[in-house]
Amino acid sequence: MYVVTDNLATQEEGIIEKIPLSTNLKKDISLDSNDEDQLTQPASEKKMPVHPFAQNRRRDSRRPARWRFRGLYGSNKKSFAGNTLNVSRSGFLITTPSMFPVGEETYLLIDTYVNGKKRELRALAKVMHSSLSGDQFLAGVEIKKMPDQHRAFLQNYVSDGNPDH
Repeated sequence: MYVVTDNLATQEEGIIEKIPLSTNLKKDISLDSNDEDQLTQPASEKKMPVHPFAQNRRRDSRRPARWRFRGLYGSNKKSFAGNTLNVSRSGFLITTPSMFPVGEETYLLIDTYVNGKKRELRALAKVMHSSLSGDQFLAGVEIKKMPDQHRAFLQNYVSDGNPDH
């Protein structure tokens, strides 16, 4: 175990040596050529590595949809309401004043308004991710169960904006 105070401790060939830290850390810290390029390039040219967990989680294309919904969650069936922000054939991005634990299942009743028609979609969904955005929570929910005609409506809406074919 190394404790770094005024010196940077390194181990090379089994020998521990202390290197005094100066104001020029670039010289004090051993960099490989790629790291050095990252330090000398202007910020606009830097290629930031993508962390594997930060990759795009989207499996399906999304379509904007601002639909009101109400729902129930938890063992005591707490009620909540909110809006969808976008939809895909496999889920919704919702905004609500309530926070949901990841993994929580919720029953949703979604009021859609498309082509001048109101329809209600029903779905059992699972919270896949949740975060705070301003004074609202955003949650990505994955559809677990949905009646076939509701799923067909959603798939048609996402594919071309016309659920009536």
